Amino acid sequence: MSDLETIRRLLDEVEALQDELAPPEREIFEELRLRYSQTIPPALGDDRSLEVILRNVAVRKQLGLKITPDGNGS
Repeated sequence: MSDLETIRRLLDEVEALQDELAPPEREIFEELRLRYSQTIPPALGDDRSLEVILRNVAVRKQLGLKITPDGNGS
């Protein structure tokens, strides 16, 4: 299980990239942000979900892909 400090750090990193999230990533981020706005123990895999979102954004940047407001890439 991951620690709460790690989850909060990852949430901050994803929040800084909010405009670059695909709609499903944004949904996961919003759900986790809401969940961890309360003091609860971290759930197994939540840190991995945030790491995958960060990796997805990095890959899209490397490939020059951008998410448009309608959720499609360009």
